[in-house]
Amino acid sequence: ATVKHQNRANDTKSATNDTTKSPNYECICKNTYKYKSGYYKHKKTCLEKHINIDEPELTEKELIILLIKDNKALQENARALKQRKTYFNTLNEREVI
Repeated sequence: ATVKHQNRANDTKSATNDTTKSPNYECICKNTYKYKSGYYKHKKTCLEKHINIDEPELTEKELIILLIKDNKALQENARALKQRKTYFNTLNEREVI
């Protein structure tokens, strides 16, 4: 083998050693990921809480109030969807006749 060939072979060996370093992305559940895309997909379904430090802690009373407001919004959306479904069913029945 020539010196040029040996240098190239040595370069690829050192390059493979660099890729075996520890992964770049680590979840708080201690899973590690080599690529950001894998880490991002895991983070969406991870059972551990990914807490935003900027969000203030809410008291129990404030949480209950937020839940009631969200529940009201959900009920309104459900009513609107039900009315829409009834409307489209009526239109479909008219077309059949």
